[in-house]
Amino acid sequence: MKKLCTWLILFLILFAFPVWATITATYEPNPYFHFEKGFSPLNTNRLVAHVGTLTFNTGGEDFFDPNIIHVNLSTQFGFTGPMVWPNSGPEIRESFFTLYAVSTIKNKTQVTPIWEGDGSSPIRTDGGNLNVNVLVVQLYLVSDQPWSVYVLNAAYALTTGTLGNFSVAVANKGGGYYPGGGGFDISLNGTPPGTSAPILPPRTSPTNPIIVYGDPPEQANYDFLITNKQAITLADAVGNRKAKVAEAQITITNGQANKDYGINVIFTNQANTNPFRLIMQNVNNPPTIPYSLFFNNQLVIPGGDNEWTGLKNGITKSLDIQVTGVSTNDAAMALAGSYQDVIIVNISPLDT
Repeated sequence: MKKLCTWLILFLILFAFPVWATITATYEPNPYFHFEKGFSPLNTNRLVAHVGTLTFNTGGEDFFDPNIIHVNLSTQFGFTGPMVWPNSGPEIRESFFTLYAVSTIKNKTQVTPIWEGDGSSPIRTDGGNLNVNVLVVQLYLVSDQPWSVYVLNAAYALTTGTLGNFSVAVANKGGGYYPGGGGFDISLNGTPPGTSAPILPPRTSPTNPIIVYGDPPEQANYDFLITNKQAITLADAVGNRKAKVAEAQITITNGQANKDYGINVIFTNQANTNPFRLIMQNVNNPPTIPYSLFFNNQLVIPGGDNEWTGLKNGITKSLDIQVTGVSTNDAAMALAGSYQDVIIVNISPLDT
C-alpha cells in the first residue's frame, strides 16, 4: 500500500535550524485511518485503529521516561455507530476506546495506555536510562468492546473526547517525569520544545472524525520534494522583485489516469511570525528583516492555505518558492552578514 505524504519540514540554504536539544522526536500520523480487528501485541479480541508513528532520536544521550503530554488530547474516546449484540439486531450506540502506545526495547514490547489524568502519560514503564539511540512508538486506539459487535464497512463518528494536539517530554533523571519539574520538553517535528502537533492527519477534524471499520481504500501517493535550494541577495527581493530560493516538486502516483488532483500547501516559520522575518546570525540581539514568500502566483500568508491544483497521475510538476517584499530601507540599512529563517511546509491532499 502506498504511503501518503502529509507533512514536510523545509530547510532553505538561506535559512538555518538551531539545535534545541540532542533528544528530539518526529511524528507521522497514519493517513489511512480505519478500524480493523486487533492483532498482537494488542488485544486480538478488540477493534483497533493505527493512529500514527512517534519516533524518538536520542543522539546517544541518556533517555529517561518519555511521556506524551495531553495538550488537547483526551484520555477516553467514544465512537458512535451501528453495533450488533448477541440475540439482538443492530442499534446505534456509543462505545469507548483507549489510546495505547506500543514500543519495543531489546526485544521487550510494552503496550501502555495513555490515560493518566494529570496531563501527561508515560510511554513505557521501564526504570532508569532506556539506553537506545532510536525508539519507535506506534499509537493505536483500542476498543473496550470485542470486534464482533461492530459492523464491517460501517462508519463510526467520534462523539466523546478530542483527538487533538500533543507534545512530548522526557525525565531528566531516573526518578521519572512529572509536570513542572521532573523533566523537560523536547522538539517535535523540528519545532521548539513544548510545541504540540496534531495527532491526526492535516485537514482532519480533531473533534468529529469519522472512521470506517474495514480495509482502507487504495489512495494516491503524493511525493513532495524541495529542490534547487539556493541563497539570495536581499536587493533581489526588494519591493515587488522576487528572488528564487527553492522549488516545490510534486509527483502523483497510484492515482486514477483521468482524475485531477490537488494539494493544500501551508507555509509557516519556526517563530510563527507574520510576516516572515529574517534574523541576523552570530550576533547578540540580532536585527530582523520582514519579508514575504511568493508561491503559485500569490503572496503567502503565514499559516494560510495555498492550493495547488491541476495535478495528474504520473506527471511531476514544480513551482518556484520566492522571497519578496523586503523594504528598500531595510535592505539599505541592513548590517553586513548572514540573515536566516526556518520555513516549515505542511501539505495535504485537497480530497481528504
